[in-house]
Amino acid sequence: MSRPLLALAVITLSLPALLLAQMGWDQATASAPWPPRHCLGSLEFGGRIWVLGGEGSASYNDVWYSTDGTNWFEATPSAAWSPRFKHTVATLGDRMWIMGGSSGNLKNDVWYSGDGIDWSEATPAAAWAGRKGHASVTFDSRLWVLGGTTGTIKNDVWYSTTGDTWEQATAGADWNPRVNHAVVVFHDTIWVLGGFTGAANLNDVWCSCNGTDWTQVTASAAWSARRGHSVAVLRDTMWLAGGNAGTVYYNDVWYSVNGADWVQASPSAPWPARWNHALVAYNDRIWILGGWNQTQVFNDVWYSTGLGGLAANPATTLPGLRLVISPNPVVSHVATVRLVAANALPRVTSIRVHNATGRVVLHDAITSLPNRFSLDLHGLPAGVYLLRVGTELGFSETQILKLR
Repeated sequence: MSRPLLALAVITLSLPALLLAQMGWDQATASAPWPPRHCLGSLEFGGRIWVLGGEGSASYNDVWYSTDGTNWFEATPSAAWSPRFKHTVATLGDRMWIMGGSSGNLKNDVWYSGDGIDWSEATPAAAWAGRKGHASVTFDSRLWVLGGTTGTIKNDVWYSTTGDTWEQATAGADWNPRVNHAVVVFHDTIWVLGGFTGAANLNDVWCSCNGTDWTQVTASAAWSARRGHSVAVLRDTMWLAGGNAGTVYYNDVWYSVNGADWVQASPSAPWPARWNHALVAYNDRIWILGGWNQTQVFNDVWYSTGLGGLAANPATTLPGLRLVISPNPVVSHVATVRLVAANALPRVTSIRVHNATGRVVLHDAITSLPNRFSLDLHGLPAGVYLLRVGTELGFSETQILKLR
């Protein structure tokens, strides 16, 4: 196998049909017992879906849970943390965490609970300034807080292993300061998607392996610029739903296997258009809860159907064929790649590595290759790449590759 060919022409990565998302939606309930709300916290924890706080006719600090999305139980009508909205929630270890938000004042307190009933305060004042409209994830066994507004819209990134002591990964990430953006962990990488700068809605996508160094995967995703949307990960795929762009509210659904190429699964889902809702991956389904638009605040619950129909597109991918990269992340610039197939392995005809902008940075055209080979990445900087292996009859398979 040859060395990387860094002088190749720019080629735009196009993977429009890696998956077919045969997505439908069913309504679990038109009116959950928790009051209608938006800017709520919701997550999967302990085999249950949870709803924590939010704002409707008032700001709330109640906590609810369900195992089926239809029947809901109130863990507590009044948690130890004060009522709030535009806060964030996450899981770390055997605890749920709630961070920041607003209800008359901007908060930077952090609380945790193992059962949703009894809550303990990790800190009344984290090192990051009180804020709302930020985003949080759990990554690398840490809690993370990214962006939001403190009165000034931010692009700072913070992390903590304990919830009480916080370190700043960066005071100014490469992505523009933003609020009401979406953040998710996908392939052991943090992703930031869209949001609002205070002047413009965004549809850019960024990723980072450490929270400090960021790569722009695309400046303009296929979904329209928006804020207040939600993203979840299910079946090795990112799913984005809903959001707002001024007076326009969305009920579309998009998916991506690499963050750069997005395919529309539902141009108009049966649930009413909304923003500041919650999206949760639970029980092998995507769930949407609450939110609001110009006319209504919601307490309905919907779940995806037909994801069992997620299938390989026979035009591009051979069913049962997959790539296994080891190690991944690659730490020594050399990785071992194996092709695994349900039946007979096809003959490999090409290998391409694309960087985050879609440029081909390594390309080998070959006539035959065993199902196990070495990939030499010397000369490439650390970052997120896409390995695409082409095989006979036009089939191909793509996998995210991280180089550290």
